[in-house]
Amino acid sequence: MYFLPGYGGGWYPFEDQMNRLVASGGVKEMIVVTVPGQHRFGGSFYVNSPVTGNWEDLIVADIVGYVDAHYRTLPQSASRGIGGHSMGGYGALNLAMLHPDVFGAAYSLSPGLFDPNGLAESQMFSY
Repeated sequence: MYFLPGYGGGWYPFEDQMNRLVASGGVKEMIVVTVPGQHRFGGSFYVNSPVTGNWEDLIVADIVGYVDAHYRTLPQSASRGIGGHSMGGYGALNLAMLHPDVFGAAYSLSPGLFDPNGLAESQMFSY
């Protein structure tokens, strides 16, 4: 399972929570990969950008490829999910829709979606 945190992420206590869930039998053992999306200009929204870098490519090709090559995964989309919160929720939906050959399941919690006219028209900057 690949998890994309929201803007400013890093507060998700996945390791402890997942260890408790596995120990209690609440979920089967799995690999959870968290991909932070912050950079020096803010948040990446996990998309390719000429300014902030190719985040989509990083996740879909490089990170998934690395994890499949170095850990005991089931390397097919039916065994791989992606989820995220806020900015990461947007990224999870976007990547799952663009790459169904990579991610067979998606979960988005409070996805950060913006006005079609751009960030200047979004709630973030309406003060």
